Amino acid sequence: MEYEQILRYVFLWDVALWAEDDAVSDVDAVRSLLGELTRGLENDSFERRNLVTVGFLETLVPNTDLIPLLTPILRARLIEIGRL
Repeated sequence: MEYEQILRYVFLWDVALWAEDDAVSDVDAVRSLLGELTRGLENDSFERRNLVTVGFLETLVPNTDLIPLLTPILRARLIEIGRL
């Protein structure tokens, strides 16, 4: 994996931390982000789906305020990977 590809995962990990921290205080922004991530999971590209799964979903802490905001598709993927 190239350095640039690794940075994408690190960036999305940081985005996940922000989303967890702001899930209550900035619900609209977090929901907008979750909508974009959902579109990433619906994409035909394995790389994009993997980035959303590994870079974002696998970094989430269970039982945070973010979990109830997840779209059904993100929630299903989180269950599928055993994180919910």
